[in-house]
Amino acid sequence: MKICIPTLDDRGLESRISNHFGSAQYLTLINTEGGELATVRNLECRHQLHSCHHLDSLTSLGVEALVCVGVGRRVFSALQEAGIEVLRTGHETVGDILAELEAGAVQPLTAREACGGRHARGHGAGAGRGDGACRHEPGNRRGGEEPHSGPSKERSHFERR
Repeated sequence: MKICIPTLDDRGLESRISNHFGSAQYLTLINTEGGELATVRNLECRHQLHSCHHLDSLTSLGVEALVCVGVGRRVFSALQEAGIEVLRTGHETVGDILAELEAGAVQPLTAREACGGRHARGHGAGAGRGDGACRHEPGNRRGGEEPHSGPSKERSHFERR
């Protein structure tokens, strides 16, 4: 399976995951069958928050799953429609995420967990929606919503059965 992790840099297993999928400068690709790791610069990124459009890149690269901190609801729906599984992680480096995948500990992101608001200046900016914090930012929750109470009951391709 070919997996993509949106990253901030190109340092192999030490690459750091981008907390904002929509502005990731790099796409780190892992082929789980052959164990290959490659990083490509996201040429569609324009150095502005939410200015990248990854779906075309992901489909042209043959990506079957995306591992991320979180995504917005529209992106989540578009990825699902394209047949790309969306998985969530709390780890910061590609190496740690790969270990999580190999251990079968990664969980699918659910529609309920996807962020539904727009961000004026990034996460936590407010934009008139409660406290403005996205639930995929550690320790945050949106005004009026309960925090996610634990792993989803859905199984990913990587969960040990």
